[in-house]
Amino acid sequence: MKKERIWIAGLVAVVMTLILLTGFTQRIVYETGSRNIFVSADMTNLKQQGKNTQEALGILQDAGADVVTLEPLTIKSLNQDGRLELITYSSLFINEDDISRQIREALGDYPMKSDNLVAVVRDSSLREFMSLELSYRYTDYTNRFLEDGETMVFAFQSLTHHNDLIVGYDYLDLALVESVGMKAAVFYPSYTFENPIYPKYFNEFVNSNSVSFVILRNNPHDNKQPLSDEMKATLRTMDFTLVLWENENQIGNEHPYLYDDFFSVMKYNTVRGFHMDKLVPHDQSLYRYRYYQWFNSAIERNTTFIHTNLLENPDVDLETNFNLTAKAISDFTSSMRGYEVTSSREKMPYPYSQNTMVMAGGILALTFLYLYLLFFLRKTPVYFTESYFGLMIVSVIASYAFSEYLAAFYALAIMLFACFLLTVLIYYLDKHMNGKTKLFFILGATFGILLCAIISIAALLGGIEFYTSTAFFYGVKISLLLPILVTICNAYMIYHRDNISLKELPKAMWSWMKQVNKWILIPIGVVILLGLVYYLIRSGKSNLILPMEDSFRKWLTDVFYIRPRFKEFLFGYPAFALFLYFGVTNVKTEWKILCGIFATVLFTSLLNTFCHTFTAVTVSLLRVVNGLLCGILVSAVLIGIVMLIRHVILPKLQKKTE
Repeated sequence: MKKERIWIAGLVAVVMTLILLTGFTQRIVYETGSRNIFVSADMTNLKQQGKNTQEALGILQDAGADVVTLEPLTIKSLNQDGRLELITYSSLFINEDDISRQIREALGDYPMKSDNLVAVVRDSSLREFMSLELSYRYTDYTNRFLEDGETMVFAFQSLTHHNDLIVGYDYLDLALVESVGMKAAVFYPSYTFENPIYPKYFNEFVNSNSVSFVILRNNPHDNKQPLSDEMKATLRTMDFTLVLWENENQIGNEHPYLYDDFFSVMKYNTVRGFHMDKLVPHDQSLYRYRYYQWFNSAIERNTTFIHTNLLENPDVDLETNFNLTAKAISDFTSSMRGYEVTSSREKMPYPYSQNTMVMAGGILALTFLYLYLLFFLRKTPVYFTESYFGLMIVSVIASYAFSEYLAAFYALAIMLFACFLLTVLIYYLDKHMNGKTKLFFILGATFGILLCAIISIAALLGGIEFYTSTAFFYGVKISLLLPILVTICNAYMIYHRDNISLKELPKAMWSWMKQVNKWILIPIGVVILLGLVYYLIRSGKSNLILPMEDSFRKWLTDVFYIRPRFKEFLFGYPAFALFLYFGVTNVKTEWKILCGIFATVLFTSLLNTFCHTFTAVTVSLLRVVNGLLCGILVSAVLIGIVMLIRHVILPKLQKKTE
């Protein structure tokens, strides 16, 4: 009866995997058909460095930058050519010039504090724009004409960072961008869209300029107000690409502070943007640090909008830094194999049936857990199968009702239950089978379970929200630690529960530890503990990586393009290879248990690779292949060393002692 249950559950798992395979395939088709990279040059940065912007943009365009990012002009930042001047109210009482006298007289009946701001506007179009905008934004402001009848002063008493007033963009800069054949990417704080004035203004602005991208700032103070229905309707007619911004110092969090209303309208035309806001000096390889960061973000984080500004190296002059920046851009764009560097995004539909994927994922997770418990418990309780059938019905109903919330949860459950099932199964097969047949079944079971789990996780995390990292996979650390603990339990249940009861287990463990030399046991235990702590800390959303490992990562990226993961090819694959080798040789069970525990790191790492929602599936697949190739090489060397020790060195030592 138990074998029948296993076969039926296995068939259910295969059917659910085939359903999830459709989502997996759709995700790959979308990713491979929309592999565009957009590289931008920062106009404000070029101006600050005193560069001839037209000439500089031409050089950067030749290097591969086809887009120019433009900062909005605000009343805090704009002060040029008399179009808008900002002064504090207190300075009006210090200066005795004629304009200050006129402002004091004009504002004589308006209550002002010493640190309030006054804007002096001489441009008629800007004056009209501000009059209309301020009437919606501020309840306590005034505007008065001066004696010439053309100059207007605006006085207001509260102006904070997250309520800075946008007065537009520099149209000379926009015209320059268009004249050199590049496209504009404009920063737009999301609070701008709260105002009734903006639908018409925004529509006219985008359509009358070469605006291909709108960048939402990564600012936790923004995104508080919902969009108006008029603005939503306007956005649906727009053809620009929305860029979700990510600063370099936030790269470990992968979280754009999202303006939900805006994203809900534009989410099928959205890309992730990356900006290194820390202008750090480049390293000893000149521009390679910046170039590596761009490359790493684009390849490993599915970030396709790369915002560049000039390197700041204090040891060389501006022109050298500019040339190094151009070379970094050139090397970056030429290294993006399989990507097209362009200034606009091809519009591709993203077909994805989330309800169906989540339903199949929930059933598969329960099936994996059911199979695991069959091997773990051996004797199942009464009505065990019937209870599981009821749970599956509940899962199907919940999947259709709460699919948006359950996708990541089911992905985590599949990852955990697949690892539980895999480790208990390889221990079970090792104990109950012999010879080459054992190897065939262990390898077959490992490949089959991992393949089902990989397809399922990638399909569940394939929605556009995961693709743009506006929704996340949570539980990385628990998915790495819990399988290791369960593997230890699996080892006891398979190998020792017939000989040692659960009550006797602590005493037996203590007895075994006393047989091992403490000068060997203690250092090994400390190393394993420190390694486990580092393994957990560095995984997930953490930037804690040792400098030596970081350098090795960069080297691996240069060699493999998509770097393999350390824990797989240096620890996981060798441990699994040793488990297989010890399984067909006369080796103590304890060694096989230990190798199985370390092999769990391989299984969790492989599955965790596909939980990176911000990484393309094709990239994750290539990483797995690279890890497998490196793992086979390292494993072969390790097995060779073990065989040399067992069959050559140890026999010679035994002869000498005799």
